Amino acid sequence: MPLACLFVFAYLLGSIPFGVLAARLYGVDVRKVGSGNIGATNVKRAIEGAGGPGVAWMIVVFLLDLGKGFAPTFAARQFDAREWMWYLVGIAAVLGHCFSPWLRFRGGKGIATSLGMVFGASPAVAACGFGVFLMLFSITRFVSLSSIVAVFCAAVAGLIFGDWVYVGVGTAIFLFVIYTHRANIARLRNGTEPRFSLRSGSSPDDPGSLSNDPVGTSDDPVGTSDDPGSLSNDPTGTSDDSVSNSNDPVSTSNDPVSTSNDPANPSDDKPGSNWRSSP
Repeated sequence: MPLACLFVFAYLLGSIPFGVLAARLYGVDVRKVGSGNIGATNVKRAIEGAGGPGVAWMIVVFLLDLGKGFAPTFAARQFDAREWMWYLVGIAAVLGHCFSPWLRFRGGKGIATSLGMVFGASPAVAACGFGVFLMLFSITRFVSLSSIVAVFCAAVAGLIFGDWVYVGVGTAIFLFVIYTHRANIARLRNGTEPRFSLRSGSSPDDPGSLSNDPVGTSDDPVGTSDDPGSLSNDPTGTSDDSVSNSNDPVSTSNDPVSTSNDPANPSDDKPGSNWRSSP
């Protein structure tokens, strides 16, 4: 009976959308900002857009989402000695987070809640996965890529430690994370996935940013400063163009067929003279 109650408790706890609640404190619906995700990264973006302390709330939401997975899993260890049962309770929390009844059975991607679940059941495996996340994130600043690789490496760590229960659970989590991050994977392949930045505003590598956007105005290879099509250095421009009005052999100043020296040009006839066609 206690375990049955734990499943219900885990799902209901996991279903609390802390990211949505945090953003609403600033009058923002996080689901309508940025990626639309209710996780900590998008909460930072939403609250900063409303003038709030985005980084602080990102940390708070991350810890709360992590706690949603940790608390019921750790509690299950106190009632049952079977490791697979601990993970089942934790998975109930993850499902509550991803399919919240308060959000019409929609929700987040489950990374932080899954991490909390693994910390509650197998801290060594969780520490390995989180360490990989931090290392890869510090290099790439891609939250999505770092999360996916970290979940995979956690499953490998379970294999190394001989935690066969987690190998099975971790493989299932990895496949689920691939599914929830399918849009991120598509953006990574297209080169449009934004990188994380602690600075306020748009990420410097955000596809919507004007600073480092590959189609922006400052460093864009198709921009106006160093672009082959610009007015300053363009081989077909107006300043150094070989087809310009000053040095062009077909220009109006030195062209043997120009309007100034053409004997057949009516503009060079003497005023008042009558033009006669040559026989």
